[in-house]
Amino acid sequence: MALSFVYCLAYIYLLSAFAEPIAWAMIVLVQLGLIGGAGFGITQYLYIKASVGSSQNEGAFLAMGVVFSILAFCFAIAVYCGFNSLRIAINVIDASADFLAKTKRIIAVPIGYFFVTVIFIAVWLGCMICINSIGTITADTSLIIQGKDVNRTDAEDKVFMGLFLFMLFGIFWICAFIRAKTSFIVMVSASTYYFDSHKERDGEADVGLGFQLAYMKHAGSLALGSFIIALIQFIRVVVMTIAEQA
Repeated sequence: MALSFVYCLAYIYLLSAFAEPIAWAMIVLVQLGLIGGAGFGITQYLYIKASVGSSQNEGAFLAMGVVFSILAFCFAIAVYCGFNSLRIAINVIDASADFLAKTKRIIAVPIGYFFVTVIFIAVWLGCMICINSIGTITADTSLIIQGKDVNRTDAEDKVFMGLFLFMLFGIFWICAFIRAKTSFIVMVSASTYYFDSHKERDGEADVGLGFQLAYMKHAGSLALGSFIIALIQFIRVVVMTIAEQA
C-alpha cells in the first residue's frame, strides 16, 4: 500500500508536468506502429515473391500488410475527424493531473473512507457470526479439530434467513453510501478548484466544503441514490443465488 501510494504521487506529478506530450506521443506511436506493421507485411510479401517465387507465408504477409494499412488509414481519419474532441480530452487529463498535484489532501478522502469501510465490514462480520448462532449449538466430534453444528427449527430458520437478508442489504447500502460520499466530496473539491481558476493562475480546491455539503446538505440525496444502487445489487445477488441453486 505504501509503494502504491508513492507510485500514485509520482504518476500524478508526471501527468501534471507532461500530460499533453505523453498523450500526443502515444497517439503518434500508435500511428507509426500501424504504419510499421503495414510496411513490414508488404515488404516481406514482396521479398518472398521476388526471391522464392511462392511460399505458404506469402498470403499471410500480404493479409497482414492490407489489414495494418486499413487500420492505419482508419486511425488517421479518426484522429483527424475527432481532433478537437481529442485535444479537449487531453486538456481535461492535464487539468485533472494539475488538480491532483496541487490538492494532494484529496487523496486522503478515498483512503480514509477505505478504512471506514473495513471497520464497517468487520463489525458486520461479527454481527453475522452472532446471527449464525441462532439455534441449538452442539459439538461436532467427527472431525480431528472439534467443530460446532447449529440445528434450527423452522421458526428459527425463518428468523435467521430474514436477519441474514436484512444484514446483507444493509452492508450493500452502507458501502454504496460511503462510495457516494467519497465521489461527491471529490467532485465538489474539483468544482471549487475549477471555478477558482483562471488564465493567470490555478485555483484552490475547498475540500472542507465537500465534507460540509456531503454531511449537512446532501446526505439524504446520497443515501437515496445509494439505496437504489444497493437494492439493485441485492436483487442481483439473490437472483444469481437462486439461479445457481436451481
